[in-house]
Amino acid sequence: MLINKKIIFLLLLLSFRLLLLSSESVKELKIELNNSVGKKKIELLNQISKEYGKQKSEAALEYALEALDLSRQQNYTKGQAQAYNNLGSHYRNIKDLEKALESFLKAVELWTKLDLKKELANDQSNVASIYYRTGEFNDAKHYYQLSLENSIAANDSILIANTYNNLGSLSCRHGNYPEALNYFYKSSIIKDEQFLQNPNSKNAERNVSTINNIGNIHLRLENYDKAMESYQRALQIAEEFSNGRQQANALNNIAIVYEQTENYRKALSYFEQALAINQKRNDRKKIAAIMNNLGLVYEKLGDLNLALHYYKLGLEIKEEIGDKYGISNANKNVGSIYLIFHKYDLAKKYFNKSIDIAKEIGARNIIKDNYKFLAEMYAEQQKYEQAYNYELLHISIKDSILTETTTLEIAELETKYQLDKNEKEKELLIKDNLIYKLNIEKANLAKFRSYLLVITLTLLAAFLLMQYMQKRKINLMLELSKKDLEIKVKERTSELAAINLELENEILERKKIEEKITESLNEKEVLLREIHHRVKNNLQIISSILNLQTNDDLDERALAMFNHTKDRVYTMSLIHEKLYIENNLARIDLRNYITGLVNYLLGTYQVDRRKIAARVYIDDIFFNVGTAVPCGLIINEIVTNSIKYAFPSGRKGNIFVEMSRDESNQITLIAGDDGVSFKQNAIEDETETIGLKLINLLSKQLQAKTEVNTNEGVVYKFVFRELIK
Repeated sequence: MLINKKIIFLLLLLSFRLLLLSSESVKELKIELNNSVGKKKIELLNQISKEYGKQKSEAALEYALEALDLSRQQNYTKGQAQAYNNLGSHYRNIKDLEKALESFLKAVELWTKLDLKKELANDQSNVASIYYRTGEFNDAKHYYQLSLENSIAANDSILIANTYNNLGSLSCRHGNYPEALNYFYKSSIIKDEQFLQNPNSKNAERNVSTINNIGNIHLRLENYDKAMESYQRALQIAEEFSNGRQQANALNNIAIVYEQTENYRKALSYFEQALAINQKRNDRKKIAAIMNNLGLVYEKLGDLNLALHYYKLGLEIKEEIGDKYGISNANKNVGSIYLIFHKYDLAKKYFNKSIDIAKEIGARNIIKDNYKFLAEMYAEQQKYEQAYNYELLHISIKDSILTETTTLEIAELETKYQLDKNEKEKELLIKDNLIYKLNIEKANLAKFRSYLLVITLTLLAAFLLMQYMQKRKINLMLELSKKDLEIKVKERTSELAAINLELENEILERKKIEEKITESLNEKEVLLREIHHRVKNNLQIISSILNLQTNDDLDERALAMFNHTKDRVYTMSLIHEKLYIENNLARIDLRNYITGLVNYLLGTYQVDRRKIAARVYIDDIFFNVGTAVPCGLIINEIVTNSIKYAFPSGRKGNIFVEMSRDESNQITLIAGDDGVSFKQNAIEDETETIGLKLINLLSKQLQAKTEVNTNEGVVYKFVFRELIK
């Protein structure tokens, strides 16, 4: 398909921007809704429903129903009318035309009671549009005429122009071209004036609609050049303002001109462009019409399979939207293809269905064509009596239509004359209007220049006078200020000298205080190092005493208890040793500390490093003493248990200690081995039971979340944060 990609992109971009603006508007209305009551709340509910309706969202129904319910409770008639209008728009969007008509009629009834002409005219037009869609043209015309009366009473030029346009479309559908042309020209005059005054997208859309309709009249009258001229102008304006609906209409109409002049390839190209835009817009009615047009072109090109395919697609959509005229016409077209294929039963089925609907809506042209096709079908089947009867019916309707057609041909000639006359009058009117406007603008420009010159000279004189007066005033003030400033400078100089002296004295005093503070801090640092040194020495003395107490007279359990205690003392001693050695007296480097502790335990228990490997992975972490001591004791207990019990009978394996810190400063400590589990090593030593209790107590001290995994060895996981002093 030949698709105008630029048009589609602009449509999508515009739709996205409108959706964003609408979403922002809904958010603001919802915020206001939360603080509203009474009639104000009802009006906001209706506004939100209207905004959601623009987005074709199901939420439009929810807010409209809530507004209707509150309006009934408060007996607020205007709120009810607005709610019914929103409900009608929602049902029309979802193609539920029966409910849409019911809602719009209720709105009309309420606006009539309130005597609000503009709102009444708008919903009368909505009622007419539903009747038009369902093929009930007499009812549509009645409500359009009522809408026109109330639009004129409300002095709403936009509503008046639109209603004239709608009445013109309806007259055109009935074949009353003079009346249609009259309505279109009335609409065009108003819309042209609006567009010239304010050439925005809305006025452009209204203007394009009428230009298209005038082109349709030329097309009916076979004035193809003038029809093409109108359609091209409509397309140009629609593209300029990125109006997808009107672009599609203009492209479709241009295609019809090419089809009528037997330029079928160009017709296909323009139909396909129009179809692509309508598919993006999901305009089912327009899609169905183009499907029918494509079927007609392919039938004329002799591609009957494609013609049947498009006729059926058009029929399916027409049935979906309830367009009776379209359904009848599409059934006739499908039947005509089956007749060519000699599938008489199928052809007869579609012809009869078309006739039933055409009779219901009074579409005699369609009835006439169906009778002709049925006469041909029965003749091909050699059922001459039935063929004769249908031919008589065809001739009967054809004669009655011919009489009307003759009248219409005369009317068409009058229309052509009137059309040319109106166009010339319109051109003259536009030229006269432009000349008049130019003269007025020229006169106004001359007046403006004169006024501007006088005002400029006056302002210049006033400015020069003010400058002179200001200069004199400034010179006088400068002389006075100079004397005053000299006095103030002398006074300020004296003040600054005194302040400077005070500052020098204060600086000397602060230097003395800083020296005393520095001296005090140095003394405290020396004292703190001495404390750590003495604590370390005392813990080493305790460790030495425990070594002296260990002798051959002790049983294995007591000996193990002494050794464990000695290791725990060393664990605490090592912390104070690190603090004494390092520059930082308040925080422990965990990597150095834990690595040293694990190496000490492996050496103490004379572990064969070829069989049991120690894997220590510690992030760059520093703890205060209050956190480092329980961590060290926990690691001591776990590593000791792993050395003693995890690798019986010379088993090989790994002992590991890992510590990391995440972005939230949460510490994860993982320690254990890949040896045998608790159940396998069956720890029964009392000292080890004390060790496990100690691990639990220390983890509680750290306020840690603790997990123990015994699937493959014994692995402890502690998650905690550094304790605050």
